[in-house]
Amino acid sequence: FRDRTLTLFKKHGMQAVGVWIPTDAPHSADTLVFLMEWPNRAEADKTWQRFGEDPAWKALVADTEKDGRLWTKLDRLWMQPTEYSAMK
Repeated sequence: FRDRTLTLFKKHGMQAVGVWIPTDAPHSADTLVFLMEWPNRAEADKTWQRFGEDPAWKALVADTEKDGRLWTKLDRLWMQPTEYSAMK
């Protein structure tokens, strides 16, 4: 993720503002959480579509999953900061 996916994110103008791995089981074994920054949902949807169609992304997935799938689902959760959030 660090070396290849984040590079492809940048190629498509996508900004990951944080990446975490849970410390407690069971999620510590198979969960990666990343927070993305977008100007709006429409731009996010458009960018994700271009990213997903990128031949470099498709090649990366094929390479990393040649011995089996690494993930089973991707959850998208839309959030907005509260007025008292340090991160806006």
